[in-house]
Amino acid sequence: MVSNDKIGVVSLVYATTDRKMAKEKIYDLLKKDTDSYYMVYSVPLDMDLTRLDHYPSIAITKEDFSML
Repeated sequence: MVSNDKIGVVSLVYATTDRKMAKEKIYDLLKKDTDSYYMVYSVPLDMDLTRLDHYPSIAITKEDFSML
């Protein structure tokens, strides 16, 4: 379970294990919607996302942005 201390919850719009495909999808989304912010975010494989408190979204922390 994720602590609610200083996290953001964002919508998950695309999931893949193919880095090239993820990059292409991000560029496509940005072209279509320039007012939104999109980022590639890693999630553990084989995780049942429906068990997360904030499903169908993912939680992000300040540390997630420090990797950019």
